[in-house]
Amino acid sequence: MKRQYIYGAGALAREIYSTILCLNKSQAVAKFNIEAFVVDQAYFNEQDNLLMGIPVISETIFSNEEWGNCEFVIGIGESLVREKIYKKIVSKGSTLMETIIHPNALVIQGSSTAIGSYIAPNTTISIDTIIGENVIINQNCSIGHDCNIQDNSVISPGVILSGHVSIGRSSFVGSGAVILPKVNIGEYCIIGANVTLNKDLSANNKLLQVTRNIAVPIE
Repeated sequence: MKRQYIYGAGALAREIYSTILCLNKSQAVAKFNIEAFVVDQAYFNEQDNLLMGIPVISETIFSNEEWGNCEFVIGIGESLVREKIYKKIVSKGSTLMETIIHPNALVIQGSSTAIGSYIAPNTTISIDTIIGENVIINQNCSIGHDCNIQDNSVISPGVILSGHVSIGRSSFVGSGAVILPKVNIGEYCIIGANVTLNKDLSANNKLLQVTRNIAVPIE
């Protein structure tokens, strides 16, 4: 079994570790064995190197050989940072852990989740939805049927995706946003909090403002 780590040591990383502890308690044999939180050397503090009972370590301690025996879940809630870290750990020979799904989340049969993703509490994922690699779906989200959320994307708390919605790679959807049916959002997009979106958004766009409850692109 590969050695398991959470990359990051902020709020999302702590939430993921808490979920892992819940999952391990519910099983006769613990499925996960997280050894430490891993951070970039620039964020490492030797005086504050213990979190939730396990070490916080710098990524610089890994040799080239050790990277190849590691698997990670990325506990950082920014889609572009997630993509960057994912590329880095893969380039060093590491892999992502299997998807972590909180016991209070519901993934309906027929949907699929790829490696490295995290599904938070009180979220529902409806039938025939595809969740890509390294995706975060936060708490209290409703993901409708036949959606497609591509790699590295982040869905913030309270988001509603109606049926047949597509979220492009490395995009970010802010808290409380509502995406109406059959809307396609391109890669590297940002949807602001509480935005209601009723039409497609092409790649590399931000949509942060709401006028008359309908989102208006910001140039």
